[in-house]
Amino acid sequence: MSELVMLFFGAEFTESVFPASVLLVGALFGSTRKVIVEILRGYSLPHASTVVELLSYPVFVVAGILFVTELAMSRDGNYSGSDPIYRSHYC
Repeated sequence: MSELVMLFFGAEFTESVFPASVLLVGALFGSTRKVIVEILRGYSLPHASTVVELLSYPVFVVAGILFVTELAMSRDGNYSGSDPIYRSHYC
């Protein structure tokens, strides 16, 4: 992610890697939910799509909290990844 931020916006925007990562994962899960719901509606299963909608919100909240907590911990210096730009900037 940091390579894309550096490519499009430059080094002064490296602080935006964390929020961009959160937004990217959120968009992925949100769009997956929407695709599943629309497929179920296409198969004339509106009740099943309603159940998927209702069950997805608590799952997304818990997953979001865990994901953001993990990213925040990695931002505090416990990062063990191989992103050299991130390590040189935050560690």
